[in-house]
Amino acid sequence: MKNTATRTIIYSGFFTALGVLFPMIFHTFGALSGQTFLPMHIPVLIAGLLISPYCGLVTGILSPFLSCLITQMPTMIKMPFMCIELAVYGLSAGLFMRLYSKKIKNKTLSIYTALVTSQILGRLANLLCTYIAVNLLGVTAKGVSVKLALMSIPAGFVGILIQWIVIPPIVRILSKLKK
Repeated sequence: MKNTATRTIIYSGFFTALGVLFPMIFHTFGALSGQTFLPMHIPVLIAGLLISPYCGLVTGILSPFLSCLITQMPTMIKMPFMCIELAVYGLSAGLFMRLYSKKIKNKTLSIYTALVTSQILGRLANLLCTYIAVNLLGVTAKGVSVKLALMSIPAGFVGILIQWIVIPPIVRILSKLKK
């Protein structure tokens, strides 16, 4: 495929489908498994790291949106926050991968650095959006609070560890196959 836009659209569709499918699989292990294992984050981060910031951004927005429509996971009230958080994950993973791969010679180290940077920025985006929604816009819905947003960080630590273990080798292997 020579057309970059077409390729990005196809990859975005593929990773978005995985972003809807993975949580469905993980939720068979219990309702809170999504918050613990963060399965939707994996395809979004891979899309950004492997394909492009745009692919990561589109995948990050569409995955929670479509998953909410199809499976009601995340809930309608949580979906906008997840769209923003995952969009930041995908976009920043792609941007930082491009930046770090030029500055860091070790490919694995550049993947890890981009991954961790995007994880931090995504969580900060979630906290900021939650703060704005609650304190400036007056959102009082159950399940939306700064305290819950802060509690999601340690609750998702297992998922973050899984991402550190799984994503870099997948990106390394797929980037070799992509060439």
